[in-house]
Amino acid sequence: MSSTIRVAIVGCGGITSAHLNGIRILQQHGLDDVAVTVLCSRNEENAARYNDRNNAPPPLPQIVPFREDPLNVRGIYVSDLKPGKLATIHTDWRRTVMDPNVDAVIILTSVDAHHAVGLGAMTAGKHVYIEKPFAITVRAARKLCEMAEERRLSLGVAESLRYKPETRAVRWALDSSYIGHLEMAVYTSVGAGWSPDKIVGKTAWRHQKLSTGAGILMDIGAHLFDKVRYLCGEPRTISGLVRTIEPLRTTRDRNGEVIEKIACDVEDTAFAHIEFANDAVGTFNMSWAGHGEPSNLTGGMALYGDLGCIKEDRIISDHAGALPLKSTFADKVEPEQYRKWYPGSVEDAFALELHEFFSAIREGRQPETNGVEGLRDIAVGYGIIESSLQHRAVSFADVVNGRLETYQRPINDYYGLRS
Repeated sequence: MSSTIRVAIVGCGGITSAHLNGIRILQQHGLDDVAVTVLCSRNEENAARYNDRNNAPPPLPQIVPFREDPLNVRGIYVSDLKPGKLATIHTDWRRTVMDPNVDAVIILTSVDAHHAVGLGAMTAGKHVYIEKPFAITVRAARKLCEMAEERRLSLGVAESLRYKPETRAVRWALDSSYIGHLEMAVYTSVGAGWSPDKIVGKTAWRHQKLSTGAGILMDIGAHLFDKVRYLCGEPRTISGLVRTIEPLRTTRDRNGEVIEKIACDVEDTAFAHIEFANDAVGTFNMSWAGHGEPSNLTGGMALYGDLGCIKEDRIISDHAGALPLKSTFADKVEPEQYRKWYPGSVEDAFALELHEFFSAIREGRQPETNGVEGLRDIAVGYGIIESSLQHRAVSFADVVNGRLETYQRPINDYYGLRS
């Protein structure tokens, strides 16, 4: 492999600009020499939208109602990365993974294609990086991990929440014993920008079992439970209830007229209790349904220890009182730890997770957020669904190891994953 890592992006939807921007930030800080040599989409126009600033189709409209969401990043092109060097455009991922000018493949497709493209890319000797959620089932995830190990290729998953400054600051505060031994975790988000019945991300496949696997537990849960596992440790047992409260999801125009609708056959609501291996316990509640006013825990997740808690960007210690989390971290974190987490003082989560992947390729290792992490992230969500189906608490290990996959079995059968 040359000093420049040559990258293909497969799947050119709304999240593409966020990844291109991450690569651009890395180059601006002299951290990685990366060239995007191929853009691949079944729709050629979608790929062309990200190639040449001076000759591109119009950008996608705003996708989500939250301005700072990565899905709303726009105006980043391959031509911005290495002026004068555009990507080749393919419409077939099979041709892309065989391209000799590609060292690594970034997969940004819908979830149902992750395992097929990933396995095809690694068969062709390419390193692979997959946007969350990692794979459509635990079994599909395991096949990806097994091939990465067999071929000695780097396999990463885009779990950007872990790389955000607020997450690293909480990890540091826990490691520094500000709240003592962790005892409880609480997360609640009921009713949001997609409530009560909007098509999430204006992408209907998010509500179809054979395209996405699960609903909110896959889409939001994959991110959330990576953060939960990073901060709280591995689950031991999971108890859950899931429901599809809004079986018909819609997109409406400015006048309130329905312009798209889709029958939803995955959960839009989940309530769960988790017992962790370190004996901490947690409750995690989320819903894309809910009429009227949302009910959210301000600041996201709250963590309670035997010496205090962390919530709403504050450390509230029995001994030290209330401290601002981020500024306390900035003032007291060890310089070596800061440099490890923020090389070149870069704090953009997409840039950092990509840098970790590119570094893993150069060093012949797996990245921090690797395939096994991605597998375990989706296994938490599937554990909640399996518990709901079984009407009992389930072992996280049984879900991870594939001993319990009642809900996933039809998906595995459909994609031929049970052999």
